[in-house]
Amino acid sequence: MKPELNPKHEKGDRNVFCPYYGDCLDYAIEASWQYWNCGDCLERFNQAAMPDFQFRSGDTIDYFDMSLELDPFYKEGFLNYCHLLNELNLLNEATLLLEKVLKVYPNDKELRKLSNESKIIKKPKRKIAVLCLPGLQSFLGDIVDFFNTKYQVRTCYSNNNKEIEDTVHWADVVWIEWANELAIALTNHPNILKGKHVICRLHRYEAFTGMPGKIDWNKMNDLIFVAPHIKENLKLQLPDIENRVKTHIIYNGINFSRFCFRNRSKGFDLAYVGYINHRKNPTLLLQCIRHLADIDPNYMLHIAGQYQEMDYKLYFEQMIKEMGLKNNIRMDGWVENIGEWLEDKQYIIHTSVHEGHPVGIMEAMACGLKPIIHNFVGARDIYPEKYLWNTIPEFSQRITDGDYSSIEYKNYIGKYYSLSRQLDSIDNVISTAPIKTKRKNLSNLNMLTLDNTQMSDLEPIKRLSNLRELHLERCPNITDEQVEDLQKALPELKISR
Repeated sequence: MKPELNPKHEKGDRNVFCPYYGDCLDYAIEASWQYWNCGDCLERFNQAAMPDFQFRSGDTIDYFDMSLELDPFYKEGFLNYCHLLNELNLLNEATLLLEKVLKVYPNDKELRKLSNESKIIKKPKRKIAVLCLPGLQSFLGDIVDFFNTKYQVRTCYSNNNKEIEDTVHWADVVWIEWANELAIALTNHPNILKGKHVICRLHRYEAFTGMPGKIDWNKMNDLIFVAPHIKENLKLQLPDIENRVKTHIIYNGINFSRFCFRNRSKGFDLAYVGYINHRKNPTLLLQCIRHLADIDPNYMLHIAGQYQEMDYKLYFEQMIKEMGLKNNIRMDGWVENIGEWLEDKQYIIHTSVHEGHPVGIMEAMACGLKPIIHNFVGARDIYPEKYLWNTIPEFSQRITDGDYSSIEYKNYIGKYYSLSRQLDSIDNVISTAPIKTKRKNLSNLNMLTLDNTQMSDLEPIKRLSNLRELHLERCPNITDEQVEDLQKALPELKISR
C-alpha cells in the first residue's frame, strides 16, 4: 500500500471509486479490520465516499470472511457478505449459515428473503481453465470434452500473456498441461494463481529437464503423473516433491469409440507409430527387422511417422540400403487416421529406450494388434511380462511363436486403461478440490445459538474470537443453555455473574 494512503480503523465512509481502494482493502484484510473508513484520505477520488454498511461489488469474499470470523453476529457485515455471494450466484453456499443467523435475528425480513432465495439457487458449475502451449494439446481432446459435460470450461492453447491471464482470472480451477515453460511462468508470477486450485499434468520429457526445478510447487495443489516410473524419475531430481504437492498416478485412457476392433490372427505385417528420433531407438528397430527377415523375408514393417532428426533420416536411409531391407520396410509418412491405417496389420512394434505411458501401443491393442514391446524402464509397471522383450532373438520369438489373441489385447486395455477410468480419476481430483476463490465453509463455523441475544448484549468485547470475559449482568437475555454453548466454544472464557 502506498504510504500516503490513510485508511482508518473506524466506522465511517468508504470510497470504492478511489483508484487505491483495492490497496486499502488488502490492507484491511491483512490487518484483520472488521470495518474501516477512508473518508479522510487525501488520495480519495473526487466522487463522494459511501457509507460503510452499504454493499460494494468491489469488496472481496476474503474481506467478509475475515469480518465474520471476528464477529459472526455483525449483521451489516453478514448482509453484505450474502449480497456479494448473491451477485456471484453463490448464495446457495450460505444456506446453512443463514438459517443459523436467523435464530439471532428471527424477525429480519431481509435475512429471511435471502434465506429463501438461497434454497432455490442451483449450485454453480466450477470454472476450469485448461492451459497448454500451442501444439502440445493432443492429449487433451477427450478430457476437455468430458469437462464440458460437468463444468464451465475455457481452453487457452496459447503463449499470449493477455489470453493466459484472462483465462486464469476467470477460473476456479487451473489445469496446466505439461510441467514445462508455461508452468514455470505461471507459478513464478507473484499473484496470478492466488486463490486458484492448480493442477499440473507431467507426461514424461519434463522429468529429464531442469524445468521442474524452476516451478514453484508451493503454488500447485495437485501433480498428475501418467505412470509410476515417471514419478520416480522426477524424484531423482526433486526427492521431496511429495512433500511439496499432492501427487496422483492417472494413466492415459483410450476412447474405444474411435477405434475399430477386429479379430486378427498371425501375419507378416508389423506397425510402427510415431516419430523417428534417438529416444525411439531406430538403430535397434532396424536390427530387429533384419533378424526377423532372416527368418522369413515376407515380414514387412510399416512406419506411420516422420523423421524428427536429420541425422537419423540419413542413417535410416543408408542402413535400409546397406542391410538389404528395402523390401521389408515401408514409410507411410504421418498418418491422421491411425485406426484405419492399422486395419491390415497384426503387430504393434516398440523399441524405445524410454516412454511415459505410450498411447500408440494402447490404440493398436484396442484394435486387436499384438504388442511387441521393448522392456524400457517402467514397462513392467504397465504391461504383462509376455508382451515384453529384451534381446533381438526374443523380439522375433514374440512374433513367430506363442499365442495370438486379439480379444485379450483389447480387454487388457479396457480393464486398465480405458478412457472412462482415466476420466473418473481426473474428476475425483477436481470434484474433491477445495475452491479457494470461494470463502471458507462458514456453514461449519461454530455459530453460537444466542436466539434472543443482540450484539449490544456483547458490547464489552465484540470480537468473539478474542472474548476472554463475559459479564452476564450486561447480557440480560442470555440463557443458561447459551452460557454453556459459550463455554464449550470458548474454553478459556471467564464468566462473571
